[in-house]
Amino acid sequence: MKNEIITKDQQEEILLREVNLAWLREQLKTASAAKVAEQTGLTATTVLKLKNGNFEGNLTAAIAKVEEARQRYLEAVLSGKRIGFIETEIARRIMTACKMAQRDASLTWVVGRTQIGKTEALEQYKSRPELPGRVIMVRMPTAPTVSKLSRRLLAAAGLPGTWDASAAIDALADWARPGDLFIIDEAHQTFTTAGRLDCCRVWEHLRELYDCIKNRAGMVIATTEIFTTRMAAGYKAGQQLSPMESKAAELAGILSQFERRGEILNLPDCMDTADVLRVLAAYGLPSPAAKDLDYVVVTAQEQGIGRFTRRLRFAAWAAARDGKSFTIASFIGANKRLDGLV
Repeated sequence: MKNEIITKDQQEEILLREVNLAWLREQLKTASAAKVAEQTGLTATTVLKLKNGNFEGNLTAAIAKVEEARQRYLEAVLSGKRIGFIETEIARRIMTACKMAQRDASLTWVVGRTQIGKTEALEQYKSRPELPGRVIMVRMPTAPTVSKLSRRLLAAAGLPGTWDASAAIDALADWARPGDLFIIDEAHQTFTTAGRLDCCRVWEHLRELYDCIKNRAGMVIATTEIFTTRMAAGYKAGQQLSPMESKAAELAGILSQFERRGEILNLPDCMDTADVLRVLAAYGLPSPAAKDLDYVVVTAQEQGIGRFTRRLRFAAWAAARDGKSFTIASFIGANKRLDGLV
């Protein structure tokens, strides 16, 4: 039996089908089948069958509708705007940790390097409509003090501000009810922008707040790896310390005691290949050919999801400006131009 020869047009049709199905599946990770059906003009049943690979109707016509919807969706990309949330594996782990902390009224530390999508995943979790209780999320202030943090938390809860730290904790504890969740993002600001005394006081304040709400509400604290470093800066018995070393040891003790009240989610340093491919699919791009795969994956891992998606948007805009298709090759070219390599 002779091997069937696939023409160039057939190869392009197969590739386009794969791109559109990958985009459809990516949309279904953050939207209902009914919502995607509304986008595409298909029925929800057809959308699910396309996703699962068991659609038996006119596949060419269905894919054509998906392609039209994908092109409309990408108009935001071509104009340089952001598109919707992309659920990477890192984001999924963060949102699962939030769900568990909220469900169990427990404490979770989310620890990972910058630019891996912590804040976006936390915001996405907060915005979900099916949560079991209320969620308040605040960013640790720059040069934080107890008063600054307290007022942000009170404002997020819709409570009047106060400069009295104890009164703030009492008010938040009274406000909290079963199923609620407190999210503190960018907690590493305490280590990088606060004086040592304020840093210790802020962490003591958070520890006391958690102790007052822990039987009713959960807490998630997101920070970078510096948290682990500072927590390890303890001292041995009998060791002579300078005033600065003594304050660092005091902070380490506070963090260590607080850390033991909960669980630590240590995140990967970067996206894996599967996550990079998910991001590309969300932007309407197929999996790169073997010769380009390593470059694209390493680029995404080095840049982090924030810069990587900004450069994807720039590449899409540049391709549209030049009247060209947005492809893996056009992204690589745009990225190298931004890096000043060519």
